[in-house]
Amino acid sequence: MAHGGQGCAIDRQAPRPMAPGLRHSGRGGRSVVAVPLFTKAGVERRPDPAPLETDDARLVAAGTLLWVVAGVVLGVAALSGADVHGWWLAMCGCGTVLGLVGVRFCRRRQAALDRDRDRD
Repeated sequence: MAHGGQGCAIDRQAPRPMAPGLRHSGRGGRSVVAVPLFTKAGVERRPDPAPLETDDARLVAAGTLLWVVAGVVLGVAALSGADVHGWWLAMCGCGTVLGLVGVRFCRRRQAALDRDRDRD
Protein backbone atom coordinates (compact mmCIF):
# COMPACT_ATOMS: atom_id res chain seq x y z
CA MET A 1 0.00 0.00 0.00
CA ALA A 2 1.92 3.00 -1.25
CA HIS A 3 -0.73 5.70 -0.87
CA GLY A 4 -3.90 6.16 1.12
CA GLY A 5 -3.55 3.18 3.45
CA GLN A 6 -3.45 3.28 7.20
CA GLY A 7 -0.14 4.43 8.52
CA CYS A 8 0.60 6.51 5.45
CA ALA A 9 2.64 9.63 6.09
CA ILE A 10 -0.12 11.75 4.55
CA ASP A 11 -2.59 10.55 7.21
CA ARG A 12 -0.26 11.51 10.06
CA GLN A 13 0.37 15.12 9.02
CA ALA A 14 -0.05 17.67 11.75
CA PRO A 15 -2.91 20.14 11.31
CA ARG A 16 -2.02 23.52 9.85
CA PRO A 17 -1.74 26.38 12.34
CA MET A 18 -4.81 28.62 12.50
CA ALA A 19 -5.12 32.34 13.04
CA PRO A 20 -5.80 33.51 16.60
CA GLY A 21 -9.48 33.30 17.48
CA LEU A 22 -10.20 30.49 15.01
CA ARG A 23 -10.53 26.75 15.53
CA HIS A 24 -10.92 23.72 13.29
CA SER A 25 -14.53 22.69 12.88
CA GLY A 26 -13.95 19.10 11.74
CA ARG A 27 -12.65 15.86 13.22
CA GLY A 28 -8.97 15.19 13.49
CA GLY A 29 -7.88 18.66 12.38
CA ARG A 30 -8.46 17.87 8.69
CA SER A 31 -11.24 20.34 8.03
CA VAL A 32 -10.47 23.32 5.82
CA VAL A 33 -13.33 25.37 7.30
CA ALA A 34 -12.46 27.69 10.17
CA VAL A 35 -15.16 28.91 12.53
CA PRO A 36 -14.60 31.98 14.71
CA LEU A 37 -14.81 31.14 18.41
CA PHE A 38 -16.77 34.26 19.24
CA THR A 39 -19.86 33.49 17.12
CA LYS A 40 -22.98 32.02 18.71
CA ALA A 41 -25.47 29.83 16.94
CA GLY A 42 -28.72 31.61 16.17
CA VAL A 43 -27.37 35.12 16.79
CA GLU A 44 -28.00 37.43 13.89
CA ARG A 45 -25.15 39.52 12.57
CA ARG A 46 -25.53 43.29 12.69
CA PRO A 47 -25.81 45.02 9.30
CA ASP A 48 -22.73 46.62 7.82
CA PRO A 49 -22.41 50.38 8.42
CA ALA A 50 -23.15 52.76 5.58
CA PRO A 51 -20.10 53.79 3.53
CA LEU A 52 -18.46 57.08 4.50
CA GLU A 53 -18.99 60.03 2.21
CA THR A 54 -15.64 61.60 1.43
CA ASP A 55 -14.44 64.37 -0.85
CA ASP A 56 -12.12 62.27 -2.98
CA ALA A 57 -11.20 65.11 -5.32
CA ARG A 58 -9.92 67.19 -2.38
CA LEU A 59 -7.85 64.27 -1.10
CA VAL A 60 -6.28 63.61 -4.52
CA ALA A 61 -5.67 67.35 -4.97
CA ALA A 62 -3.80 67.43 -1.66
CA GLY A 63 -1.57 64.57 -2.81
CA THR A 64 -1.00 66.33 -6.14
CA LEU A 65 -0.04 69.49 -4.30
CA LEU A 66 2.57 67.52 -2.35
CA TRP A 67 4.07 66.28 -5.65
CA VAL A 68 4.18 69.88 -6.92
CA VAL A 69 5.87 71.09 -3.73
CA ALA A 70 8.42 68.26 -3.91
CA GLY A 71 9.13 69.13 -7.56
CA VAL A 72 9.63 72.81 -6.77
CA VAL A 73 11.93 72.03 -3.84
CA LEU A 74 13.97 69.62 -5.96
CA GLY A 75 14.08 72.11 -8.84
CA VAL A 76 15.38 74.87 -6.58
CA ALA A 77 17.90 72.45 -5.07
CA ALA A 78 19.08 71.43 -8.55
CA LEU A 79 19.48 75.06 -9.61
CA SER A 80 21.47 75.82 -6.48
CA GLY A 81 23.96 73.09 -7.33
CA ALA A 82 22.76 70.22 -5.15
CA ASP A 83 23.13 66.68 -6.45
CA VAL A 84 19.55 65.97 -7.57
CA HIS A 85 18.91 62.91 -9.68
CA GLY A 86 16.93 63.52 -12.82
CA TRP A 87 14.53 60.68 -12.12
CA TRP A 88 13.49 62.41 -8.87
CA LEU A 89 12.24 65.37 -10.88
CA ALA A 90 10.63 63.00 -13.36
CA MET A 91 8.77 61.25 -10.53
CA CYS A 92 7.47 64.57 -9.27
CA GLY A 93 6.30 65.43 -12.78
CA CYS A 94 4.59 62.06 -13.19
CA GLY A 95 2.98 62.34 -9.77
CA THR A 96 1.68 65.81 -10.64
CA VAL A 97 0.27 64.73 -14.01
CA LEU A 98 -1.33 61.58 -12.61
CA GLY A 99 -2.70 63.58 -9.70
CA LEU A 100 -4.35 66.04 -12.08
CA VAL A 101 -5.87 63.14 -14.01
CA GLY A 102 -7.07 61.73 -10.69
CA VAL A 103 -8.69 65.02 -9.66
CA ARG A 104 -10.52 65.18 -12.99
CA PHE A 105 -11.61 61.55 -12.62
CA CYS A 106 -12.89 62.11 -9.07
CA ARG A 107 -14.83 65.22 -10.06
CA ARG A 108 -16.43 63.50 -13.05
CA ARG A 109 -17.28 60.45 -10.94
CA GLN A 110 -18.87 62.57 -8.24
CA ALA A 111 -20.88 64.49 -10.85
CA ALA A 112 -22.12 61.19 -12.33
CA LEU A 113 -23.09 59.91 -8.86
CA ASP A 114 -24.95 63.15 -8.15
CA ARG A 115 -26.80 62.89 -11.49
CA ASP A 116 -27.80 59.30 -10.72
CA ARG A 117 -28.92 60.26 -7.22
CA ASP A 118 -31.03 63.13 -8.60
CA ARG A 119 -32.56 60.84 -11.22
CA ASP A 120 -33.82 58.42 -8.55
